[in-house]
Amino acid sequence: MRRGNAIIAIVIAVLALIFFTFAIVYYAVFGQLFNMDKPTGGGTGLGCIVPDQYFTDTSLANNPDGVIARLGGRYPAAKTNETYIREVLSRGQQEGINPVIPLAIWAGEQGFANPEKAFGYGYRDSGTISGVTAWSAQLDGVYRSIKLAVSSKTPYDSPEGTNNFTRLFYHYTTAMRNVYQKAGNSWNENTQYSDGSYPVKNRLAVIRLLLPQQIECASTTLAGTNNGNDGVPLFKQGDSKYAGQPYDGSTISRSGCCTVSAAMVLRFHQIDVDPISISAYSASHGYYTLGQGTDHAGLYKKLAGQYNLEFENLGTNWDKTISYLKQGKPILARGEGAEPYTSGGHCIVITGYDERTGMVRINNPARGDGPYPLSTMKALTTVMYFLGR
Repeated sequence: MRRGNAIIAIVIAVLALIFFTFAIVYYAVFGQLFNMDKPTGGGTGLGCIVPDQYFTDTSLANNPDGVIARLGGRYPAAKTNETYIREVLSRGQQEGINPVIPLAIWAGEQGFANPEKAFGYGYRDSGTISGVTAWSAQLDGVYRSIKLAVSSKTPYDSPEGTNNFTRLFYHYTTAMRNVYQKAGNSWNENTQYSDGSYPVKNRLAVIRLLLPQQIECASTTLAGTNNGNDGVPLFKQGDSKYAGQPYDGSTISRSGCCTVSAAMVLRFHQIDVDPISISAYSASHGYYTLGQGTDHAGLYKKLAGQYNLEFENLGTNWDKTISYLKQGKPILARGEGAEPYTSGGHCIVITGYDERTGMVRINNPARGDGPYPLSTMKALTTVMYFLGR
């Protein structure tokens, strides 16, 4: 019995030693013994965001009349509440905070209506703060929250290692936190909230309208996507990753302008494709003919069905095209002649339009990145398509 007890004790000691050795190694590698209480959230905050350096850019406040005009063209309530919008701009200059952020919040919360609830700040409490109006409390609250996010202070100091945009909206808005987590801890504009809305898209729409150059979209799954204009990812036919890839007897470099353009628009809508996959899809479905080019109308319509997107052949209707651009929605285009097109015909993506300068912004899969005068684009463009949501 004594010998048996000794053997049992030795076995227990060995097992204990193995357990503690494993625990020590686990702690050294992962920084904790067990992960049961690890906070949720995390992620890199990828997707479409406003990078940190723009959170303190107050240049938008220098042109209040222009801001009112652009917002009023899309949001009827913005005209009614012009005075309040001007206060948002002025307060941004005073605080050293980009006023486009609270404007985006107001658009997402109330569509620029209901100033007393503008930023969703303590609906029941905002009007009870002694000595201030409901609007003043809203304005104080939203700028206080943004400043806390910029300085990474409680509660806007998590998820750890993320950007200002993520820390702010993760804590500020329940709907935004919900869709962030639903999209795998990233800001996917096409992630739907339980009430049927698209919180990320609704807020970024205002920023795209006013400061499109301040939005950056980073793929959460596809490496090597460059930032193009107006948050639309940019792919180039001549990129070494794609240039020599076959395209039904040709190559992407020589003949892939329409498929590369389609890949940009699909990536904008958070669909995980690239020029190679779209070119292969086009070839396998018979949309490319060697020596004749890509049936762009047929391909884009087919892609709409494949990815549950809307499709509209706009022809040369620039009024409709500009209306889509004002909503932050890119347009596929084909034209002939001088840059941004070619004499044999070329496909591009139109990403935005500046009414003040009359210039059209594009993503060109080849050379000639623009921008270009609207008159030039009207003269050279032969057809345009909307592919999106």
